[in-house]
Amino acid sequence: MFSLETLVPALPLASTPVAMPLIILAFVIGTCLGSFAQAAALRLNRDEDFIRAPSRCRGCGNALGVIDNQPLLGWLKTLGKCRQCGARFSVMYMVVELIMGGMTAVLVAWFSLPVAVALIIAMVLIMICALTDIDKMLLHL
Repeated sequence: MFSLETLVPALPLASTPVAMPLIILAFVIGTCLGSFAQAAALRLNRDEDFIRAPSRCRGCGNALGVIDNQPLLGWLKTLGKCRQCGARFSVMYMVVELIMGGMTAVLVAWFSLPVAVALIIAMVLIMICALTDIDKMLLHL
């Protein structure tokens, strides 16, 4: 009988001494991936370069600083507002970063590293598609 456990054995990460630091690191990396997915989706919808273009306030056009671009912390430090003009940033940025951080941590905890990396890559691509579709409604399933 086919089962996922025989194909992809779960790593007993919780029983290792490096479990918590690795899971925390995975969460931090996941929030960064969530930030990237959000920026990529937004810029793809606007036909902008999502690799090299700096993050900007949609209200005043000023480039966001290093502190403002930190996943989760940047949104919390600025209370979701632009430092220049006071325009509000969507809470969706923080929600996507939290979801991606949590999912990345869970994948790293449950699966072996090569499998977790493959699943994380798939998750980022799916998230970019989903976030793009939320704005444009182009995917018809």
